[in-house]
Amino acid sequence: MDNFSTLVAPEPCCSVTPGQFIGFMAFDALIFLGIIVGNTLVVMSVMSFPKMRSPTNVFLASLAVADLFVAFACLPCDIIFSLGVAGEVSPWLCLVGSSLTCVSFSVSVNHLAVIAYDRYLAITKPLRYYTQMTLRRVRYLILASWTIAIFYNLLPFFGWNQLSTYNLDYCDLLFIHPFSYRCVGTVVLTVTPFIFMGYFYLRIYLVARKHHRRIAAEAHAVQLHPRPLMLEIRAAKTVALVLGIFMLAFSPATLITVGDALFSLPMKELFILEIFFFHLVFSNSAMNPVTYAWRSREFRWAFVKLLAPIFPCRYWKSLSERATRNLTNNPNDSLTVNPDSAPDEGIDLGSTSSSRNELTNTHTGTTDYVFQLQNGGETSSRVWCIDVR
Repeated sequence: MDNFSTLVAPEPCCSVTPGQFIGFMAFDALIFLGIIVGNTLVVMSVMSFPKMRSPTNVFLASLAVADLFVAFACLPCDIIFSLGVAGEVSPWLCLVGSSLTCVSFSVSVNHLAVIAYDRYLAITKPLRYYTQMTLRRVRYLILASWTIAIFYNLLPFFGWNQLSTYNLDYCDLLFIHPFSYRCVGTVVLTVTPFIFMGYFYLRIYLVARKHHRRIAAEAHAVQLHPRPLMLEIRAAKTVALVLGIFMLAFSPATLITVGDALFSLPMKELFILEIFFFHLVFSNSAMNPVTYAWRSREFRWAFVKLLAPIFPCRYWKSLSERATRNLTNNPNDSLTVNPDSAPDEGIDLGSTSSSRNELTNTHTGTTDYVFQLQNGGETSSRVWCIDVR
């Protein structure tokens, strides 16, 4: 135990105990594995299959890159500095580690807001979507997500710091910054993106509810009863899942960022809470592929195809063949946009035979209802789906 304790920071006030060190290290290992596997599959899916290169999927791939940066920047900084493996470090080196960590979080949060905006456009203005969400705009939004995060987190190196008065003997990646910097950063990099996400997803839900009711009216006309209330509830659950995971991961860390002003706690307790809450933020990067990509049928087929060499059994070979067909052909179950609909009213299901078939499937339970947009370009792909499963 004496040899093991040398790995922990020597500061008696805020060093972690050997038990806490083992627990956080085990959690870091699991989160690292989850981030690497899930986000690598997302990036490879978009890179390997042309059909997957829709604007939404490009944003998801960029989010996956940001989450991989969390694995390769945040987790090492957490182990080296917060868990005390490096022992005593200079304040400047601690500031560098803190800035790398904050950049990783900020880029990931900015991407979540951009994805919400992209889905908002795809649902509420489907006829304008591909004229507005051009390749150039996709690049600008991704570049802006990285630029804002990097710019703000470089400000401490140009004087907005408290290195001259920082008198702690250990590296605190959070409280090495002055209170003013942490407050502004919380508002700019966390609260503001969340407000935008909430607005966009609320509008998406309202559009979903509107179309569910339209489906109910058409179903009643053909004497079907798809239970529109249940569909609305399921759509609301999908929106609640996205926002709920974000709030669960980031709210505690946001509070602890200004914890020295909000809570009258000893520094040691604040330090342990800081480590624990920011590990929740780490876990969000492992959950993003599940929340945003795994719920997409196309991504699931891409994952099956990419994992085929690892699972050479007959069952997986059969799945891989189905995946190949789905990734090379246009989906048969897409709902096309009615060209006569108003651009600002979202998807118009109209009264076509395809929509009536979808109503029948929804009534019989053979498929789960989704809203889909069909891209008529060469890289045809579903750009958004409200999954009500």
